[in-house]
Order: sequence, then C-alpha cells, then structure tokens
Amino acid sequence: MEKFLDVCRNRKGCLINSLSTKATNRASGLLCVMSLVVALGWLLTPSALLAGDRIYNERLVIKPRSFPLSKRCKPCDNFYQYVCSETIKRFKLPADRSRYVFSFNDASERILKAKQRYLQALASGKICFSDDRFINQLQHEIRNYFLAAYNSKARRQQELEEIRRVIEELYRLNSREEIKNWLADNITKAENVSWITISSVPNRNNPKKLDLAIYLDILNLPDPSYYQDPAVMNDFIVLLEKFFTCMGCTQPKAKAKFVADFEREFAKHSMTSAQQREFLLSDNRVSRNIWREHYSNFKLERLWCKIPKLVTVREFSGEDAWGWLNKRLDKMTVDQLHTLLLYQQLFDVIEESYPEFYQAELNFLRKHLGAAPKQPSKLEKATLSLMTGLGRELDYVLIPYLFPDFSKQRVAMLVERIRQSLVDQLKTNGWLSSGGRRAAINKIEHLRLSLVYPDKLVDWNLAPVLDYDPYRPLTNYRRLAQVRLDQMLRELSQPVNLDRWDMSPLTVNAYYDPSKNIIVIPLGILQPPFYDQSLSDVINLGGIGVVIGHEMGHAIDDIGNHYDANGKYNAWMSDADKHCFKTRSAKLVTQFDQIGHSGKFTLGENIGDLVGLTTAYRAADWHNIKTICDKPASVGKVNCKSKASVDDLKRQFFIQFAKLWCACERPGLTQRRLRTDPHALEWARVNQGVKQQPGFAQAFGCQDNDAMVLPETELVKIW
Repeated sequence: MEKFLDVCRNRKGCLINSLSTKATNRASGLLCVMSLVVALGWLLTPSALLAGDRIYNERLVIKPRSFPLSKRCKPCDNFYQYVCSETIKRFKLPADRSRYVFSFNDASERILKAKQRYLQALASGKICFSDDRFINQLQHEIRNYFLAAYNSKARRQQELEEIRRVIEELYRLNSREEIKNWLADNITKAENVSWITISSVPNRNNPKKLDLAIYLDILNLPDPSYYQDPAVMNDFIVLLEKFFTCMGCTQPKAKAKFVADFEREFAKHSMTSAQQREFLLSDNRVSRNIWREHYSNFKLERLWCKIPKLVTVREFSGEDAWGWLNKRLDKMTVDQLHTLLLYQQLFDVIEESYPEFYQAELNFLRKHLGAAPKQPSKLEKATLSLMTGLGRELDYVLIPYLFPDFSKQRVAMLVERIRQSLVDQLKTNGWLSSGGRRAAINKIEHLRLSLVYPDKLVDWNLAPVLDYDPYRPLTNYRRLAQVRLDQMLRELSQPVNLDRWDMSPLTVNAYYDPSKNIIVIPLGILQPPFYDQSLSDVINLGGIGVVIGHEMGHAIDDIGNHYDANGKYNAWMSDADKHCFKTRSAKLVTQFDQIGHSGKFTLGENIGDLVGLTTAYRAADWHNIKTICDKPASVGKVNCKSKASVDDLKRQFFIQFAKLWCACERPGLTQRRLRTDPHALEWARVNQGVKQQPGFAQAFGCQDNDAMVLPETELVKIW
C-alpha cells in the first residue's frame, strides 16, 4: 500500500519523497506501529520530563544553519560543491539516519523534538488538559495512543497474541475457495492483510466525485528490479527462513524459497516505479463485469456489494499482474497458500516478540536498501508512530504554541509574485498555439492556494473520535486504520471536499494536486532556509519562492498538462503543442540520462525544478532593483544599514537556492532512490538547475567553457 501511496504523492508533485515502503518503514522508524517502552504503570521518570509550562510557553528556537562557502571549489565549476561541501564535510550523518537534507531535516528535527517534549509531558501528567472540550478530547486521544506506542511490554504481548490468532484463523481455512473468500473479505478489514488494497482517487471527468482505486499489494521489496539481483534474493531467502523458524514451521528453508520464488515471479509481471508513473495517465477504468469474467478468483463480488453501483472502479497494478495472480491462485495448494499468507500477515508485525528476527531484518535493510545502521530511540519511534496515526491531531493542538501569530500575509504576497512571473512567462511563450497559451495562463491564474494550515476544521481531515487503549498499541493502530477505511468507503458517495489537506501542516514539504488545481504550502516548510522573515523578499524568493514555483510547475509538467483549470482530465494542448512539448522535454531527459539518472522517470520533477528556479528568478524583478537592504525590519519597512548590489543579491539568490539541497545520504539509499524516486539527486537538482539560468553565469562571472555553463543550443526552454 505504501508504494502505491508514494505513486499518488508523486502524482501530486511533492517537493521531496519520504521514501516509505512496506519493506523499509521499519528501518526508518516510520512504521505505524513501533517498538515501544515501559508499561503504563511506570511510564516515564519525572527527571526525564520537561515541566508543562515550558512546553506551552516556549516557541521553537530557530537558529538558521550557516553554510560556509568553499574556498577550494569555484561556483562555475561545481555550484553544489561550492555551497554545500564545507557543510557536508563538517557534518557526521547520525547513525539512526539514512539521509539528511539539511533544509528539510533541520526544520523537521526541530519540530520532532518539540513534539517529543510535549508528548513526554502529556504522558506524565506534567501538562494540564485543556478547558476547551474539543482540545481536551484530542489530548486524551493523543496521550493514550502515545502511551500504548511507548509500551514495549504491551507490544510484545500483543504480537504473541496476534501470532496465535493468525495461525488459528489461517489453519481453519481448509480449501482454496475458503481462502479466496477470506482474502476478499479482508479487503475492507484492517485486522488482516489482503493481497488487494483499496483507496479513493478523484474521478478523471468530474474531480468533485471519487473513484475506487484497487491495486495489488504483494511485493516486500521497493521495486521489481530488486528481485533480479542474486545477492539480494539470497539474503532475502535467509531472512525468510529465519521468519518461518521463529513461527515454528517445519521445513522453513523450503517455505522461504517458495515465498521468494512467488514474489520474484510476481515481480516479472509488475510495473517498476517509472512504469507506475506513466500508468497514471492511462485509462485504467475496469467494469465490474470485466472483473467477474477475467479475474473471478479474487471474488470481488464480495467487495462490490459494499461499493455504490455508480462508483467507477480503476485499477493501478496493470492487467498483466492481475492476470498472472488470478491464474496462480488456482495452481497453489492449500499448504502453499497457508505458507504465503502466514508470511504476509505476520512478517511486518514481529518486532518485540522475536528480537533476533527483527535484528536480522534490519541488517538486511541496511545491507541492500541503505537503511541506517542504528534504530531511532524508543521515544522517537513512539513519537513517529503517533505522528503517523494522529499527526494532524497533534499539529492542531501544538501549532498555536509552537508558531503563535504566524502571518500568512507575506507568504501569500510571495506566492502571487511567483504566479504573476509564471503568467508573464506564458504570455511570451513562442511555441504554444494561441489556444494552448490561453489554457495554460487560465490554469495558473485559477490555481488555488492553501497556505500554512487549513482555514476550517473540516479541512484538517482529523480522524473520527476513538477511545484508544493505553495498553494495546496494535489494537489502536488497527482501530484507527479501520475507521479511516470505513470513512473512505462512505465518502465514495459524497461530494469531494476540494479544500481538505492531504498533508499535516507541520510537515516539511509541499505539494500540487492536479485534480484540485491547488498548491499546498504547509507551515512546516516555512522555516529557514526555505523562508526567513528576517531576510529580504529577494533572498526568500531563492528559497520558498523556488518551492512555490516548483509546485506551480507541476500544473504544466508532463502529467499536469493533461488536467485543466478545474482539475478535469482534459488535455488542453493541440497535437502540434504536444509534439513541441515532447521535443523540448527530450533535451531535459537526455541531460539527466547523461548524469546517471532516468531522465524520463524524473522528467516531471525536473520540469518543476526548472519552472521553479526560472520563475522565482524572474519574480525578483532585477531591472527595477538598484539597491536593496538585506534585512527588512518588517513587511513594508526597510532597515538600510547594509546595502547590497544587484549582482551581489543575484549571487545570494542562487546560494539560497543551493542551500535547499545540501545533503548527506548512505550509498545504498542513493541506489534505491535512483530506482524508485522521481526526484533527481540533490547535487543534480542544484547543478543542472543553475546551468539553465543565464543569470547565474552573469552573477558569478562564468565563462563559456565552465562546467556550470551550457551552450545556448542546449538550454531547455519549455515554459
């Protein structure tokens, strides 16, 4: 399911990928149900806690990281190294992190620590519950969910109970037909894992309606290509053998080989991450009659009775995968199905109950997928578990204390400067037909904005109220998953809330959703170096301005240009326009192919980056700047103690942009990202970005033969 959600996020054009998958959630500490500490009876010792009044009275202390420029690297030779190398050299990647992008992680770590302090104090009674009835209710939910997530003894007990329950339930299924029906029934049950997962997606012709998305959730590794690697598969079989040994199975080695062979075969019929992105543009509607005639072994009539008849069904795994699995179901024995289902039900559950297996799994993830060598602290795991389940609720409670009186005004002004810059670019576009140009301008002019946090409570998408058990972490997770699933099914027959957020406001990220033609800029990303209220608009344009432009660029990238201003799947380019777009985009594809990326896979994000940097640079309106102060005292007022020349400001603009992408990561993760992440690596986003900007060469005095300068004929000019 996580892999499909990543595809949906890619469709929405997030600025950066979280890279969570079924196989690696556990290693990164992002699994919804984490390993947890101590029973409710002993909780946390008072000495480990902050006083409640400190939680409520302290704001986030934001000390922007300094990025000393390299004296060895020249900006025209390698701009990423010029801005980032000194910071990277002085930084030691924490043992419990696989990747550290300074701009994102500095901000998210500040927020994470504040949340940890709050949860510690709330759990220990150091914070009084609010007099506001609604906030009080949220605090009780958060407290109980966190207490359970912090309780490793309770987690271990529930894991053992779950193992017994699953084994008893599976081995009561004595025929293939019983197993098929059981799998079908589990599609709408959070208690058990099904091969089929469902979600909702906007209708292509009417985005105010929802379709049912249905897809297969089989593979444990993050991309089918991993199943072709002998070293990965050999170690995977060893890991599976450990699992079946822990489960007390006979012939654990044979069972491990069967499961590995099954997944390897299924991978041959599955789409890679790059193919999934292309598949988003296909007409993937499938009638219920087709499901009945061609995929009868999935028993989906048991699902259809719960779905309104007028709801369109769309599949996201490809007919090859569905067809292969449908046939395979009739070829497996009951014992083989038991083996497969035992693994699928329990592989991701075991943590506290069999620590030797859990450690073996972590070792596998470190060796082959770039996971960190050390797990996060138990407190961090419990906090991340809470954020995964009730992250919006926690943000709703904390934002007034962490970011009091945060003003949207200046951010909104920057957004409008970027919008106008992009509209002006489109007005001068020379290759679009007049109709295509009008449609593109209309789409950007009508693009909706949602900034900082949702304006209305209903738009927060808070979870339905539940009474969580402080002793039952797995129960809490599944109860929450079930109410969310039930909510999704109910909403299939309801009008879409076009203003609802798909991201919690303290997330350090941003996204564009083509079905709503909206960009969302959460409060979490409005921290240095993205956004610094003490700096001039020109410098902030090099930070958050580029981000805003990137998200707007998704409205007219290779996927966004298939959707109109109202979010309807309605390509507004003529055939001649499409040909020109493809020809111009091909140059960008080739350039990224030449530096070790898949230019086709990363095209949408690379167009977003190109549009973002170009529009933000234009929005600075350099021709009308003679001198400008670096640090305005406030919006509308200027403190002119220090003046900067236009050329110096241009250099600061590009340096601020590069700061966004200074990063460290483990080699295994780099290889995984090249297979699964539609975003280019950070160094490529910086260097390839500035190469496309003649203003960069002018500001830094670069020569035609310098590495950061492209010949005029190689510059990519799409928008």
